[in-house]
Amino acid sequence: MDEIAADVDDLLRTKFEYSTTTSVPYDNDPGLSYEGGKTKWGKIIDTCVLYVDIRGSVNLNKDYPQVTISRLYTAFVKSVIKAGRLHGGHTRNIIGDRVMIVFDTKDCYTNAVSCAVSINHIADKVINEKFKGLYFKCGIGIDYGTMKVIKVGVPRRGNANAANRGLVWAGKPANMASRLTDLGNKTITETYYDVTIKPYTQFGSRSLWDYVNLDPYPAGLSRPAPNSFGSPGSMQPEYLDGKTVSMSEAEFLRKIKMDKGQLYSDKDFVVHFEKKTRNSTYPPILITERVLTGFKAEGLRSDLYKAGYWRDEFTVKDVDSRVFGQHFTWNL
Repeated sequence: MDEIAADVDDLLRTKFEYSTTTSVPYDNDPGLSYEGGKTKWGKIIDTCVLYVDIRGSVNLNKDYPQVTISRLYTAFVKSVIKAGRLHGGHTRNIIGDRVMIVFDTKDCYTNAVSCAVSINHIADKVINEKFKGLYFKCGIGIDYGTMKVIKVGVPRRGNANAANRGLVWAGKPANMASRLTDLGNKTITETYYDVTIKPYTQFGSRSLWDYVNLDPYPAGLSRPAPNSFGSPGSMQPEYLDGKTVSMSEAEFLRKIKMDKGQLYSDKDFVVHFEKKTRNSTYPPILITERVLTGFKAEGLRSDLYKAGYWRDEFTVKDVDSRVFGQHFTWNL
């Protein structure tokens, strides 16, 4: 514990500095350094990040012999690495059946999208044909943005060195691409609520006299007793005509409340609600609007962004962009 505490103290004293690059760093990049009482050097790159993950790996392991799964994983990961290399990408993480590919800045949009099509083609047209009786699927997600790259771990001698060090890719693109990958080639069942409400209108809770700042009961006229809503003459809260809105389960539970036997959604009067479910099916390749915009601007593969090619009716929680998707394979 004393050693760990000293390491943390050292890190808190260490200055972090970053240099800009357009090439994907390696773990032995001279522009990257460990900490140790001196400046820790990292790099910054603006580029596309692609994640790919095998779908249904739990069921695959349950339903097929272990030797089949070993062959499947080996074939797929090897194919993904080769596809990444073909399209100018660099494999930077392999965690189980999930692979991360990062692209040099130049033409990164086109390279990333083309790589996604190649990976999807491999899964759909090659592996499924070679592994008979096994329906293999993968999900692919791509985002673009700024990534900060630092070297982490403990330098070791000999065979243990590579296993004890690595690169951390800190930045939104990796998080966004990973979220998209989680949904690619999946059907998600979502619970939601159709809620019929009468929206609350603040104007109705005050009388006209309140707004013109006049007293409707001058001296000598009897003043009625205050009602439950405060000042004399004030009106009951008013509500607009009813309408039906859809709410996610989280939104419904956050807003709904009971007050004196009446149900409200925030301040809105709840007339009726109904719990429902719906299925959302996502295609294998999901990209953010940032990627599609950059892809079109590069103008290198117009065959992949013709009008109507990319569907955009997808919503993904915690992704700060419109999401587009498709099931592309090459016409070979």
